Amino acid sequence: MSTLSEEPDLHAHFPLPDVSDWKAQVEKELKGLPLEKLNKQTYEAILVKPLYTAADLPTGLDSYPGQGKHIRGESAAGYVALPWQVCQELPSPNFATWNAAALHDLGKGLDALWLEMGQTSTLTLHSVEDLGVAFAGLGQTPVYLRTSSPSLPLGALLLGHWQKTGQDLSALRGGVLADPLADLAAQGHLPAALTQILDQQAALSRELAQSAPGYFSLALDGCVWHRAGASATQELACLLASAVSYLRAFDERGVTPETLIPRLHWTLAIGPDFLLELAKIRALRLLWQRVLGAYGLKGSLWLHASTSPNYLSQVQPYTNLLRVTSQAFCAVLGGVSSLQTACFNQPFEHQNGGYPDEFARRQARNVQLILREESNLARLIDPLGGAYAIEALTQQVAEQAWALFQKIEQAGGMMAALESGLPQTMIATTRLQRQKDHATRKQGLVGTSVYALSADESESQHLLPPVPVPTPGPLRPGMPVWLPNPEALQAPDLRQQLTTSALHGAQWRDLQAAFCPYPDQGTQVSALGLFRAAAPFEALRARLAALPTPPNILLLPLGERKMYQPRVDFCLGFLQVAGLKVEVPAAFASVEAAAEAWAQSGADAAVLCSGDTLYPELVPGLLDAAQAKGLADKQPLLLAGYPKEQVEHYTALGIAQFLYLGADLVSTLNTLLDQLSTGEGN
Repeated sequence: MSTLSEEPDLHAHFPLPDVSDWKAQVEKELKGLPLEKLNKQTYEAILVKPLYTAADLPTGLDSYPGQGKHIRGESAAGYVALPWQVCQELPSPNFATWNAAALHDLGKGLDALWLEMGQTSTLTLHSVEDLGVAFAGLGQTPVYLRTSSPSLPLGALLLGHWQKTGQDLSALRGGVLADPLADLAAQGHLPAALTQILDQQAALSRELAQSAPGYFSLALDGCVWHRAGASATQELACLLASAVSYLRAFDERGVTPETLIPRLHWTLAIGPDFLLELAKIRALRLLWQRVLGAYGLKGSLWLHASTSPNYLSQVQPYTNLLRVTSQAFCAVLGGVSSLQTACFNQPFEHQNGGYPDEFARRQARNVQLILREESNLARLIDPLGGAYAIEALTQQVAEQAWALFQKIEQAGGMMAALESGLPQTMIATTRLQRQKDHATRKQGLVGTSVYALSADESESQHLLPPVPVPTPGPLRPGMPVWLPNPEALQAPDLRQQLTTSALHGAQWRDLQAAFCPYPDQGTQVSALGLFRAAAPFEALRARLAALPTPPNILLLPLGERKMYQPRVDFCLGFLQVAGLKVEVPAAFASVEAAAEAWAQSGADAAVLCSGDTLYPELVPGLLDAAQAKGLADKQPLLLAGYPKEQVEHYTALGIAQFLYLGADLVSTLNTLLDQLSTGEGN
């Protein structure tokens, strides 16, 4: 035995295990199945392994953050020098309530503000006066305005507001953010030809680069592609292809890459796949450095992250807090510059005119504050650097995204690719696979598609009461004389023209009409679809809620407990996804007793729960007993399980549906509701 003064021989006491030893132990636990059974195939066609070692590390890793490929972050000091901005959207019906919420929340941990001004926003900006109401008391708080394309009308109003309020433009932070290519893909059209809109965007970027050098003037919005259901690599490829298209187009319009690159504001949506989303964040920085290298330039990117709206649910909405927390944690570990965390009741926004109350906003904000102040994540510098799995996946995501980017380039660039439908088609394929995986519960949503609440259980939505939204008056006839000359985008006094127009009363719609006089002649392409994992399940519950009387489903357990109990538990969870009321009686001794209980219960449908080996006797016996009591012609009988060899036979006998692992839950329950609403039985 060694004494405290002696150097212990740790290798003698704790021999280093070999990977082959670990693999042998795992396969033993898997009862002889190969280790590859634990590999996970992602939507990016990447295999995520259960264990990564030093052998998986790619070559040429960066030594420090802020250097080389910037995989490890944009700053050598990470968040120690500059923590991420807590940058929240504050959904509101008008600018007065938005300003009140902003002033309240800025005193409670908020660093910056995100303001949606696009097609999906209920906030309608008319004039400089509206900006005065919105920005009253905000001082130099960074405000990022995400607007639909083109952003030049909003830029004119901002210039007018800044001059009216005497702003120091050199100290301004924030951005007026339009992404014409993403907007075109999302909406399927633009209010003018893309070339005209790019003319306007380039003019605005040139003016802001001179007057407000710290202000972003062009968006690269990955949320658009993410909301359509894109994979991580598709999202990155579309972002990269858009960025390169803008660099070329703006250069042709006199805005050099050196001028434009610092004006670019990047956004990624962070989904639930923790490792892949981390890899996506890091891969974007790697890919951008590759593009900059091709231009012979150096630089960094400002990356804003938003938690994903795709996986928020109206069913059991408090679970959204957990989703948002996981995604926010992922974004911070990835090293984003600013972060927006959604309110847990975001799926209810605009429903009956309601908006998240102060409680909901506080919960969303506090997710970030806890990560920063309690978890101390702002004191870390790239904690994931060198992690075998993260570094390996980052490289794989980057290479696959680069290959997709090259495919878009070979199609003629992003505009030509959108016209041919290339990005829309490849994203639609991924979206359909996601929808299938959620319908079959290969991918689950806790509280919505798995572990769902019953119909009579609910949670507070924490929505403010509706506020009437004023309707703008009719357009003034003719074009006011104070509008800028839309043909003079290269004029040296363009900024003065825009400012003067705004200060003399030009409204957004006036400016829009001046710069886009023929909206019917705007560029058109096939629009992207939208993906929300919870939508089909919410529709099921809405359909059930619309029925005058909620259906009752009776489970009929028969046989030994070890045969029926797992299927009883499974069916209970399966049926409650739609909010159906399910009765679970004690096991029955015979099919006659089960049929009698069914008749006495008044249930609208029943589910036979037992073992496959007993079904050849139980299925015809129960159907006969039910027929004798007049049930089989009116109330459907479902079967727990899917005995493949007998499915056709049981269907012919009268089984209406099969409930089993891997079934399309949405289709099965919709069919069941069809049968219950029409009174069809077997």
